[in-house]
Amino acid sequence: MRRRLLTLVPFAAVALMVVLLQGCGSNRDSSGAITTTDSLGTDATGISYAGAATCIECHEGKSWSAAAVSGYLAGAHVIHSDHIDQETAQADGCAQCHDPIADGRSLEAWLDSSAIPTAGLAAVTCEACHGAGGEHYGVGPMPNPLPGSDTCGKCHNDALPDSHLPHHPDADSIYERYAASAHAGSAGPGRSEYSTDGSKLNGHMEDHLPFGHSCVKCHTHEGAIEYLEVDDGAAIAAIDDGSGKIYTSMQCKTCHDPHKAGKLLEPAIHEEHPVYKDDGVTLDYLEVTTISSSEYNTCANCHDQEAFHLTKNVAWSMLETHGDDPNTTDIEGYVIDETAENACSACHDVHSANITINQQWAKSGHAAEIALVKEELGPDAVISLDDEHERHSVLAFTEINNAFAEGRETCQRCHTTTGAKNYMSDPANYDPANNDFSHLDPVYDENTGELLSNKVEMLYCGACHTSATTGDLAVSGADIVLDYTYGGEEIILKGVNESKACLTCHGGWGNNDSLVAMDDAARDFHGVLHHGPAGAVLFAEETHAGYEFAGQVYDSTPHDIIGTTDANGNEVVPGTGTAGPCVACHMPGKNHSNSVVDVESMTINSEGVCNSCHSMTVEILEAANKGRKQTASYIMEVVKSVLIDLDYPEADLGGLKPVLVATVNPTYLSLDQFRAAMNWWVVYDDFGAHAHNPTYVKQIAFDTIDYLENGTFTGTITVDTAAWLDTVNWLGGDPTTGVVTRP
Repeated sequence: MRRRLLTLVPFAAVALMVVLLQGCGSNRDSSGAITTTDSLGTDATGISYAGAATCIECHEGKSWSAAAVSGYLAGAHVIHSDHIDQETAQADGCAQCHDPIADGRSLEAWLDSSAIPTAGLAAVTCEACHGAGGEHYGVGPMPNPLPGSDTCGKCHNDALPDSHLPHHPDADSIYERYAASAHAGSAGPGRSEYSTDGSKLNGHMEDHLPFGHSCVKCHTHEGAIEYLEVDDGAAIAAIDDGSGKIYTSMQCKTCHDPHKAGKLLEPAIHEEHPVYKDDGVTLDYLEVTTISSSEYNTCANCHDQEAFHLTKNVAWSMLETHGDDPNTTDIEGYVIDETAENACSACHDVHSANITINQQWAKSGHAAEIALVKEELGPDAVISLDDEHERHSVLAFTEINNAFAEGRETCQRCHTTTGAKNYMSDPANYDPANNDFSHLDPVYDENTGELLSNKVEMLYCGACHTSATTGDLAVSGADIVLDYTYGGEEIILKGVNESKACLTCHGGWGNNDSLVAMDDAARDFHGVLHHGPAGAVLFAEETHAGYEFAGQVYDSTPHDIIGTTDANGNEVVPGTGTAGPCVACHMPGKNHSNSVVDVESMTINSEGVCNSCHSMTVEILEAANKGRKQTASYIMEVVKSVLIDLDYPEADLGGLKPVLVATVNPTYLSLDQFRAAMNWWVVYDDFGAHAHNPTYVKQIAFDTIDYLENGTFTGTITVDTAAWLDTVNWLGGDPTTGVVTRP
């Protein structure tokens, strides 16, 4: 953990709990000067409630409890919000959690008038968590002196009313998610206790922790509080032999200050920078900047401990996955905006601590498959442009500096999390000039000011989701209007619902009309579809994704209706859901690897969707993909042959890119030939085209080959089966003669 850059107030509130409730005896007179408030009633055992005012009057004057009292009065348990007060709490049945003792108004004397609702303060007061204090008064017992997470769970649970969700979308089932998490079982297998039931507390450290006493800092609540500022395992072991101590697993109060609700274990770290007046000498003011947020520091206090974990059967530490080096153009890991208040919860459900989806995502193209690289080559492996031939997705993040390169503003909405988040949340008012990439720590040449390098931002959870906990998407609505038109009319993909997030970027950037409108001066060997045009190909009946030759008729495989809904919100294809085709096929069960085939088990992840209409196997898919890829290569060979026949220097056509570049030269290919050559992108660049829309793609491929080879449409082509058998098979030709008729 980092050393403090400024003087910070230590986190003492949790530690004070013991002192607050066990140390009162020597400081409180029990003569009866303070009495219970009879109107508050008694608890189930008959003990009277003393009232929060009584507690505060006693504890606010004690040096060892004053800070906890002050924090409590400023916290969210007292100052709820502008929509909870005595009137609403009673009328709406909310008092059970928002003012269970009915003594919230007694705290108004300690609050600023601006914090007091007109209808009276509703508050979660002391005895709501600690139990009735009628027998306490500094010397007597408290029913619940050290509340555990089960106390928090009485209100922070799966019974949260729906009316709360707009205000606290991540709050539903917090207790249940925590109770099932590794945090709740952190003190040892089979001994994960987060209850206040003393009979269930974990035993001494040596009884159940297999890794030694130095683990108490991150595996126990008590250790996390006591050794907050101690980061060296040996130093902890030297001062803690575990004897005579009782340790429990991580609890709510480990990370959350139970008195000052809303405060986390670690404070944010800030720096002050002097800002001078125009003379460059006179100090104007001190600018305060955040170095790392409270959430980041709290999580990293344990999850950034490389020395503690690398030898404990963990493949790699957070340090080797959650950080990118700004001094290189490679990708060493993910970029965390350490200054953000949701630095960790932007991608993690921090209460369930379940990282299944995160692990799936890390193997996807959205993450440039970085987890696969690290699994194969080790935790220090990096992603670079050199990997493009094996993992095509790396091009999306390494080929161009999407965040800072001049002229790449239009790329940011799909190639960076920052741009995607800003676009999807408000597409009508999206302006790339408002994309702030300062968290990527750009490195500039000290002399020339030239940008040298920066961290590389991939597509993280926040690109599509407003909450990593709920999975809520930034987009809404059932339909999407694409960025291009056909026949002068908008292209609207209807009933796609959640798949709208996918189609925002994978819907393509151009189509047949874009190519037809292109003159010689506008030729671009990148075509018009752009990379990863899966949605455009899938919905080709609406988008007309390829260059469609005049007089030819193009059909589509009806996979675009999978998972869609009709005008009434009903499934168009029964059994395929309502999330749209992208989600139905690529994310069954919310699998974020986006892979249709599980390469380990060699099964189809969305087999149920496929088999709702026809039988599908991995072997069939692999054969089709093999045929599609070879057909794309065959198209390039045909383009190359045409160029050579037109006297283009053959020596200059070595490799794929030189052939593509040659197509833009109007001296050789006519505009129609160029447009036909651009159909290579339809076949090649949608890696799932063989499944998305095989009928359309095969017809586009066949017509392209037929036209370029013959200058017209004969309806028949002959392909050398010795070299291109997969192409012949995929296009449905004769494997013996190589004769293929139009699919």
